[in-house]
Amino acid sequence: MRTLPTLVLALLLAGTAARAAEMVMLTPNEGKSVTGELIKANREKVVLKVGEGDAAQEVSFTWEQIKKISNGITREKALLTWAKNHPELLCESCKGEGKVFCAACNGKGFLPDLEKVPCTKCAATGLMPCPYFSCKLGKVPCDGDCLRPEVGTWTKGKEGLMWRRYVFNGGFAEWSERHYGEVIKMKDGRPTNMGKCPKCKGTLKMDCPVCEGKKTVTCVACKGTKLMVPNCEKCKDGKSTCPDCGGSGEKAAKKPDEAKTPAKP
Repeated sequence: MRTLPTLVLALLLAGTAARAAEMVMLTPNEGKSVTGELIKANREKVVLKVGEGDAAQEVSFTWEQIKKISNGITREKALLTWAKNHPELLCESCKGEGKVFCAACNGKGFLPDLEKVPCTKCAATGLMPCPYFSCKLGKVPCDGDCLRPEVGTWTKGKEGLMWRRYVFNGGFAEWSERHYGEVIKMKDGRPTNMGKCPKCKGTLKMDCPVCEGKKTVTCVACKGTKLMVPNCEKCKDGKSTCPDCGGSGEKAAKKPDEAKTPAKP
């Protein structure tokens, strides 16, 4: 028969173990969601323990099969959590990263001792197209206060044109699409046309803030020199797959024969 202190200790230990188990709901790209204990999450897959007791079973999903996991768990977060909770299972060479610094280039990603070659990123022009997402030929949509089709409510009306209505205490006033690029502001209690937008001059476009209207920016690879150092052919960005774990980030399991064979004196 258990004494009270022993029973209390057992309950506390059970509660601690229960809190340690992380229960999640995994939603796959196809099929129904699955709820279970997250018991493993590495670079290739996520493993859940579904069910209880003798009926419990492990269910695996590759990251490509997963739409989302509850609590905002992503592949990166799951790997960090797994590595933190299971340091004894991490590969000793790469510390769970799955990659190590390339020995050929010493982790630089390029070979500085080789002669420079024409930059392949910009075709040796020293320039590259502006990367700003909304830049087109050096221009971006105006972000001023002018009338624009994508701002406010426009309805089709007289002459088959699109009109925008401004309501005020004395009634309403309307401007058609012919006034795109003009600024409407309240003046003396009623909406008033203030003329062309000072930002876009009535064109609805303004210079891109990144390329300043030039359409191109300095090449990030060669810094505008038109020449670049050859990339290392043995790796990508200075890192290569860890030879000890094959990129899994986990310590390789010992074979039965290796575990039983005693070390030679």
